[in-house]
Amino acid sequence: MSQRPPHPRQLTGSLAAERVSASPPSAQGEETPARSATAGIEAARNRGPGVIPRLGFFAACAAATLLSSPARADIEFVGVLVTSRGTWLALGDTTTGKTDWIARGEQFAGHTLKAYDAKADIVTLVRDGTEFQLHLKDDAKIKSARLELTGAITFGGSEQIEVQRATLLFDQENIFPLKDGVTYRITPTRLADGNVSYRVAVERAIAENKMETVAAPGVIARPGQTFAVRIAPDYGFRFSPR
Repeated sequence: MSQRPPHPRQLTGSLAAERVSASPPSAQGEETPARSATAGIEAARNRGPGVIPRLGFFAACAAATLLSSPARADIEFVGVLVTSRGTWLALGDTTTGKTDWIARGEQFAGHTLKAYDAKADIVTLVRDGTEFQLHLKDDAKIKSARLELTGAITFGGSEQIEVQRATLLFDQENIFPLKDGVTYRITPTRLADGNVSYRVAVERAIAENKMETVAAPGVIARPGQTFAVRIAPDYGFRFSPR
């Protein structure tokens, strides 16, 4: 004798058994949707709070992982400053828009600068004991927006720092930390006639977390032309595009 196929509204598996036992069949021998829903709720209650349905369990795990894992900054290597006094590298955080110049052993956004390969333009960073490398950002957009200079910066009329390589971004203030709390802020801008305007601000530290602007000269130079400024009596600079 052939078996009758299950009714479309009948449930299968252990959950069906729980629901059937929790709610008696109707007078016609079938479960009604209302009774099935009530039985399902009651069965879930009987399992206790420690039992989580399968999909809910995985969703809960995923949510816990997201909440317990702090967001990691997306770091880019965007600039180089090499002088006779040392090397500083510019790292940018794409999530905050912040950029800082740091030396070897210093930190930026929770990352420690471990090493710099000048020939390959690669930095090695460490975060939470894990090392990874970044190449100086050099896509087409960055290359067209970047300017590289060499030159020298003079202190006190006789002492000078040789700048072997400095990368600047057009239309952005490029901040270079130098000697004894002195900072140069250089903003290059392409003009409509093809020349380049350089706005320069020289600052020095006069107290903790307090800076004083010494001078803010401006220079317009032809592309590839060397330009120089003397800021009497203590400061001056000379730069040539690479």
